[in-house]
Amino acid sequence: LAKGVTLALLAGLNAFTALRLKQPQAAHSAEILTQLLADLAGLTVLLLYTGGWANPFVSLLLLPVVMGALPLPARLAWLTGGLAVAAYTLVAYINLPLNIPPEKAFYLHVSGMWFNFAASVGVVVFFVLRLRDQLRDQEAALAAAREETLRNEQLVAVALVAAGTAHELATPLNTLALLNESL
Repeated sequence: LAKGVTLALLAGLNAFTALRLKQPQAAHSAEILTQLLADLAGLTVLLLYTGGWANPFVSLLLLPVVMGALPLPARLAWLTGGLAVAAYTLVAYINLPLNIPPEKAFYLHVSGMWFNFAASVGVVVFFVLRLRDQLRDQEAALAAAREETLRNEQLVAVALVAAGTAHELATPLNTLALLNESL
């Protein structure tokens, strides 16, 4: 029952998150932290009922830490990491082992390790590529801003030269005008 309720709550949270991501407002640190800690708690409950640290998916406790280290301030990222260590410690000492034959348990464990590795690779590649694209976009925006600043500086320089030239031309012309009036 606890596993079903946990899965339903996590599915609801994911549905809410999907809807929330369509909103134009950026997520605040507290919102990100709340969602990451809910994921961490849900995964911990599932691990408690499925073998604890013997479950090959126990390394998924790292995902909220990685996901939190990117957008959260350092103190909240460290908090997420500390809670992940506490969750791992909890499932190491409090868990319900799976009641399956040892030969099947080994096969499931190895299969789970492969699936876990494949999923981790997918998540890491996805987020690294997204970060790379965001960095490229920021660099392009900075380059455009730099070019705009240089263009503005060149316009100011041309305007200063024009003003100086006008001043230099005005002085002799004023002198000629005064001489012409006095004649």
